[in-house]
Amino acid sequence: RGLRYLVQKTRTVYPEWLGLRTSYGLNGVVVRSEDLPGFRDYLLRHQARLPPDLLWTEWVEGTRADVRERTNARKLIVYRYNLFEH
Repeated sequence: RGLRYLVQKTRTVYPEWLGLRTSYGLNGVVVRSEDLPGFRDYLLRHQARLPPDLLWTEWVEGTRADVRERTNARKLIVYRYNLFEH
């Protein structure tokens, strides 16, 4: 119920959100289904360079030009408590 509430609230406040972090690593990451193909492609292209959780951080921060084209400086929402164990 907690995760569902966070996603609904995020959609209400930031309709074009990029990601929602609820814990450490990738097990605490929620990505919109619309963004999954782009993120999947990014992971496949760069998996030899960095671990997936760091690639996700790079994706949401938009530190690379190829990422900024897809993410358009949308918001990363971070929940203040951890919902999952890592």
